[in-house]
Amino acid sequence: MFNWSLNMDKVTELYTEQIPADGQDQGLYKHYYSYEAENTAGEVSGIPGTDNNDDTTYNIDQGIINQGSNVNTTEIEYLPSERVTNTEYEVGAVIPGESSGSIICTKVVTYEEAELEAAGLLDGISFEEYTQANNERVQMEVTDEVYNLVSMATGVPQNRIQIMAYEQPLFIPKTTTPINSTLIFQISLVALIIGLLLLVVFKGTKPVEVMETEPELSVEQLLATTHEPELSDIKLNEKSEPKRVIEKFVDEDPESVARLLRNWLSEDEWE
Repeated sequence: MFNWSLNMDKVTELYTEQIPADGQDQGLYKHYYSYEAENTAGEVSGIPGTDNNDDTTYNIDQGIINQGSNVNTTEIEYLPSERVTNTEYEVGAVIPGESSGSIICTKVVTYEEAELEAAGLLDGISFEEYTQANNERVQMEVTDEVYNLVSMATGVPQNRIQIMAYEQPLFIPKTTTPINSTLIFQISLVALIIGLLLLVVFKGTKPVEVMETEPELSVEQLLATTHEPELSDIKLNEKSEPKRVIEKFVDEDPESVARLLRNWLSEDEWE
């Protein structure tokens, strides 16, 4: 913080310069006086009927010559040369020589708990105890170069500037990142979606199994495919001959019977 001394006076200066007229070496006249007198030189005649005055005549030199001389008196007073200049100084101008200032600087030095542990400074002591024991700020020395820089920047003399510097420690403890359940759920959901997509793609690229369709058989063809020697085992007294043949055919070749039944059903549906 600086305590600035300000000059709030409004000053006006006046300077006048008189410039002589063209063709003149002197300046302008402030006062001018001139007197001229002229007498005729010759002998002085006496009064008629009287003698000449033989007394001694005294000549007084006052710039007047009594016998055959002119009288010139000139008095000149010049004006000094001047030029008019009106100058108004700034109102509220700073007076550096009468100002003063003080500056307090703080240098923050960080200490991390992990770095202190690696350096062995926390052996036998906890981080909280180490922080309490070393939390005081330490005053630093301010060099003359710093005073010189501040003086040149502000214009205030060095002997009117006070600078104090301190070193303030800042201790940063280790931080453990908590488990984010929302993040885990999002990752699991993304993995599930990717798994389903891979399953769909895998099934889409699986080769299709082609079922060969056997040709349709008529009733006569089915009856002809039965073994004739086995018909002798049918008891005539129990069932009719066609019925026994059909039952035996069903027992021996059920797949053919099923195909025949499907064919019949298909024909009935189209009809």
